[in-house]
Amino acid sequence: MRKKLLLGALLGAGTSMLHRRLRGRSLEEPGDSALQPDLGRVPPPVPGRAGTHDAAPAEAFAQAGEAAGTGQRGTAMLVDTAQRVMRQVERDSGCRSDPNDILGEVFSRRRGKFTPGGAGGPGGNRGGWASPGKHMFAFAESDGGGRGEQQADVLLQAMVAAAQADGPLAEEERQNITGTLAGELEDDELEEFRRLLAQPVDMDGVVARVNDPGTALNIYLVTAMTIDENNPREKAHLDTLAAVLGLSETATDAVGQQLGGAT
Repeated sequence: MRKKLLLGALLGAGTSMLHRRLRGRSLEEPGDSALQPDLGRVPPPVPGRAGTHDAAPAEAFAQAGEAAGTGQRGTAMLVDTAQRVMRQVERDSGCRSDPNDILGEVFSRRRGKFTPGGAGGPGGNRGGWASPGKHMFAFAESDGGGRGEQQADVLLQAMVAAAQADGPLAEEERQNITGTLAGELEDDELEEFRRLLAQPVDMDGVVARVNDPGTALNIYLVTAMTIDENNPREKAHLDTLAAVLGLSETATDAVGQQLGGAT
């Protein structure tokens, strides 16, 4: 299954198509055309900009995002949101314009996987923090290779887990989701995605697969795009994820503001 393509398609609605507001709507119901999936392929990175991570620290994420975020509408939206969250955390915390410092503020909770004392923190996971901007947007790069597909797979799993936070998806909801993709994905890919939607996703297992802070921020973002903040169980799922990862209140507030709602 082309997971990078599917990830961008599911985010092409301007929010996750696994959000209960969208998955409960059938194809026959009228709706804004902007809420349709975007199956456009991710184009090649911008020449001379992709992979340029030795520039001034303040520009590292902006350059990576510019190179990666020019493809599918949903992919570009996720890249742009991550950039805006990082910039807001930088402003609100007063830290230096360095990706490591900004991510240090993002994961400054007392406990959590990516906090300084956590298993994935800079003290015990120097490889994951060596170049935090380098692989943050692998899911959006046409030449991201295996790492891009792996990162997209983790993000897809996180979205499904969020959609299941209030219980298994109903058959009608699964049909509504896959129906929007019919004719766009190969039959075997669509069947694989149907199985993913029907099977319980262990969020602890998803978190265990995340080894760098950029991907960790991304799984929180796609989860926030998927949950209904007015649903107590889905909101609790998001709060638990923030605690497990070690996201600070500054970071979760920034995500909420950039997505236009409280988290």
